[in-house]
Amino acid sequence: MTLVTEEDNIYNENVYNEIVERDKLIYDIIGNRYNLEWERSKSLEGKAIGIITFVGIILSLQGGIGAILINDAPKIGTLAIIINLVFIFSVFFLTLSIISGLWAFYVKTWIYVPKASFIIKKCGDRSRSEILCTMAAILEKSIFYNRDNNNKKKNLIVQGFIFLFIGVILNLVFIIGLIFIMNHWM
Repeated sequence: MTLVTEEDNIYNENVYNEIVERDKLIYDIIGNRYNLEWERSKSLEGKAIGIITFVGIILSLQGGIGAILINDAPKIGTLAIIINLVFIFSVFFLTLSIISGLWAFYVKTWIYVPKASFIIKKCGDRSRSEILCTMAAILEKSIFYNRDNNNKKKNLIVQGFIFLFIGVILNLVFIIGLIFIMNHWM
């Protein structure tokens, strides 16, 4: 039979504390990563709302001004048909931009930290170190799932910006074309 000395108890307690501190550090790092994905999601939603708002304003102005300008422009010739098609495609791409922004805003599936009842059931009889490891593993799964959803949002927002850029360029071509037609025919 071996005797456990006071020094052995102190050593075992120090080792246990070191393990718990290590596990807490790992849990904190993973928890911070989880929070960063949450903040990223909110930032991406803000950008999606920005696209929707900005393009909505552009479409409103383009619709009103474009309709007036088209009405006043000469309606004969190939150039007039091309300018009208450019107008239609501009509206089309700007509408696609809004749809991309709305779709990005719609991607809302998010895995949260488990409910307290789940944690109690899963971890109620475990040591502090085991609880930290279990929760870190659960958070890690959430992080990857949430990151993938945030990447979907990001891709839709980038797509919306591309459609916005194309729509604005086409809108500028439309305006320049109308100015050219009006100066040429009048």
